[in-house]
Amino acid sequence: MDAPDTRSLPANAYTELKAGEAYQPPVPATESVPEATWRSVGWGLFLCVVFTIASAYSGLKVGQVMEAAIPISILAIGLARVYQRRSTLLENVIITGVGGVSGSLVAGASSRCRRSTS
Repeated sequence: MDAPDTRSLPANAYTELKAGEAYQPPVPATESVPEATWRSVGWGLFLCVVFTIASAYSGLKVGQVMEAAIPISILAIGLARVYQRRSTLLENVIITGVGGVSGSLVAGASSRCRRSTS
């Protein structure tokens, strides 16, 4: 059984460009697409808080923290389907970028805790 074709990039993204052919990016520079909206920043902050708490707990309990950027990016794509207007690629990047700071917060806090107890 053949797998369905789930490619969402332009056809020339998967092949070598011919001489004189120009690549068409998924988000053209001429379009004005929502990027840093209240929704994307709000969800990013919420996911940052949730994953910061989870990583801190994991770090204190087990001694190893997790990088949250991949789960946050998966959740960002899932959250895009909740709203009537679907999120754009750029909004998902903002959610992942803001939410991914959670790993840095935990790493900074844990190094600060180690330094103060030494």
